[in-house]
Amino acid sequence: MPLVNGKPASRVVHAGEGDDARVVYLSAVPMAEQPCSVCHGANVDPALKAVIDSAYPGDTAVGFEPGDLRGALVISWPREAFTAR
Repeated sequence: MPLVNGKPASRVVHAGEGDDARVVYLSAVPMAEQPCSVCHGANVDPALKAVIDSAYPGDTAVGFEPGDLRGALVISWPREAFTAR
């Protein structure tokens, strides 16, 4: 679910053990109505679509509806840096 109470879903998890232990922050990147839908939505203006297709041949990042999951933001750092504060 990319949205929780109208905001991007996010989570902090602890992964690995010992020297490999990390803190990982994950946040959904949902499709927003504006400005994302102008280029990535289901009804992209044909003239703009032609420009996008020429710059990004084979691009499949189109046809999204507001609220659809478009991707994720992931930030990871060593757990010791997180717990040292």
